[in-house]
Amino acid sequence: MITGLTPELLVENRGWMQPTALDPAGMLRFCFQSYIVGNRHEAPT
Repeated sequence: MITGLTPELLVENRGWMQPTALDPAGMLRFCFQSYIVGNRHEAPT
């Protein structure tokens, strides 16, 4: 998902990435959000 992320680069940046971007096992955390925008003049389908 992150092009150019090498194990070495991850080690170099681990300090600021933990605990918010990396979990205790070293897995990257991602947050995906989406919004549904509606129009009150349009009937839902």
